[in-house]
Amino acid sequence: MPFTAVRAGGARREQPDGVVTGWSGRVWHAVEAALPAGAVRLRWRYTRTGRLRGRGVYVDGLRVVGGGERVVFDEARPGDAARIAADGWAVSAD
Repeated sequence: MPFTAVRAGGARREQPDGVVTGWSGRVWHAVEAALPAGAVRLRWRYTRTGRLRGRGVYVDGLRVVGGGERVVFDEARPGDAARIAADGWAVSAD
């Protein structure tokens, strides 16, 4: 799925193929994507290649905004957070 990523203080970077590779200097990126109408599930996948292991990736601050800028999902709301299925991921203390 195509998305746009913005790192703190940086320019917007379009990711038309929905893939990010490389090292970004251990900084947070804000990511936006237009979900298809009727989408009810969002999946993040992380893979690595080669010998380098690194820290991996953190996914945090999940929000889904619908038409009219109405927030339809926000992980900060306990009811929404309870709906997250972190299959294959681990909660971080960081």
